[in-house]
Amino acid sequence: MPKNPEELKLKYLEVIIALLLQSRDASRRPSSAKEQISTLSLLGLDSTEIGRILERDGAQVSKDLYKIRQGREGEGSRAGVGRITRSVHG
Repeated sequence: MPKNPEELKLKYLEVIIALLLQSRDASRRPSSAKEQISTLSLLGLDSTEIGRILERDGAQVSKDLYKIRQGREGEGSRAGVGRITRSVHG
């Protein structure tokens, strides 16, 4: 977690850029809440931050993340993350 306000601003800016790049390539259908939570988590946000962004309860986001991670274990380690994390971390 970033320690100071400048680091936090930079983190959020990186997330916004990554989401914009991802949405540019996405189909025109709206993302489900589960997809949004998963994407934001993969971009480094915690459940409280995700809840604030999506206007959802942080505890519910934590439960959703748990279910998402459980499903991901069967698919292999961090399936589909490469493209998103490369856009955030260079």
